[in-house]
Amino acid sequence: MPSAKARASATVVKLPRSRTPKEAAALAYYVGATKAREGEAEKQLAHKAAVALGVLPDHRANPEPPGTDRTVYQGREVLITMTVVSPTVRLILNVSEFTAALVKAGVKPALLAKLERKHTHEVATAAAHIFQAGLVA
Repeated sequence: MPSAKARASATVVKLPRSRTPKEAAALAYYVGATKAREGEAEKQLAHKAAVALGVLPDHRANPEPPGTDRTVYQGREVLITMTVVSPTVRLILNVSEFTAALVKAGVKPALLAKLERKHTHEVATAAAHIFQAGLVA
């Protein structure tokens, strides 16, 4: 991650002065989107460094169970907590098997409902790990 001095000495681009409210809004959106993109890239680098130094746990290699809510780092100036929320569940319908079964069965409404239940299954996603940072008073 670049030092604060390196970031401060980065090339500064002078933005054009907006002549209309629409242009000002578009420019503000552009600046905000650029800052968000750069901020996310900086956060990803910082996250990688924090995992390497043991400040944050490697939740991809060692995921914690849903419901976990704990402090993962507390220093003199920074406190970082982690909350693990429940994973989402998606229903997936195997359309080709379902369609073949419908054709073979003659497509009656009661049978359609039965076959839909038979060929639909749940797939769980990984539990989200949410890290929050704040200043220690």
